[in-house]
Amino acid sequence: MSWRSRVFTTVCVGAVLIGGSAAATISTSAYADANCNESLRVVAAGGASGAAPELTGSAFSIAQVHPNIQMSVDVRVTRDNIPILMHDSSLRRTTNVEHVFPDRADDPVESFTYAELKRLDAGAWYGKKYKNQPILKLHDVLNYIGNSVGISITPQESLTDEGYPDTERMMQALNNEFASDKQWDQLLSSQLVEFSSGNAESLRLLARSQPDARIQWLTSSIPSDGLLSETHSWANSLGIGVDDLTESDAARVHDAGLSLALHNVNSTKDLIRALNLGASTIFTQTPALFDKICSDENPT
Repeated sequence: MSWRSRVFTTVCVGAVLIGGSAAATISTSAYADANCNESLRVVAAGGASGAAPELTGSAFSIAQVHPNIQMSVDVRVTRDNIPILMHDSSLRRTTNVEHVFPDRADDPVESFTYAELKRLDAGAWYGKKYKNQPILKLHDVLNYIGNSVGISITPQESLTDEGYPDTERMMQALNNEFASDKQWDQLLSSQLVEFSSGNAESLRLLARSQPDARIQWLTSSIPSDGLLSETHSWANSLGIGVDDLTESDAARVHDAGLSLALHNVNSTKDLIRALNLGASTIFTQTPALFDKICSDENPT
């Protein structure tokens, strides 16, 4: 029995136990069977952000304990050009900025220096046990991924005065960071670094700047066959929400030679759907859901 068939069976049983009935129909996959570790890449979105404050040391530490899990991060650049981990354009939702800098609570992240950001608590909003979590630099992630764990980086670019994404500033900050530590060289040369973004032009520039990095284009809907074919010339994969994709569109992505990355896979039902659509990469806030996927590789 293939690993994919074993996963289908296990997940379907889980759906019965959790939901009372198996809501999803398990279809026979049209995609080639392969060893689990080779065919399914599971990425912890912001670390284990379903169990700890996103993009913090606690979230990454929890994700670390799950086997075969990679990491994804959102990156912004401080006023003094330090790439830091932050999803939102402002600090209000995930820090205590309104108490430390009450007049700047809704100011852009990029208007703060890293020294100022170090004064903030990025964990207490999630719960008292996570109080005093610092905002991390991109460099800090190296402590959690070592030399063999993949990382997906989503650049969250600031806007220029003309209202365009400031890709050049982001690219320079990332390049400076990559040049600062040989650990990045090893990750890049092993194709364990990925850039993901909805901005195709930014991704093209980043791909030229770091040719060893993998590229994932994020979209909310599947483009035309012609655009998919063109995308294959500069991207490795297409990323979309697990609920935003039909079977026919999934087939078109595969036919274009692109890998399929499905996001927001946070339940058993989501997992069943993602596997049936032929996803090669799954982004989740709950990596514990996947602990048993790659076990029992050679059943009798």
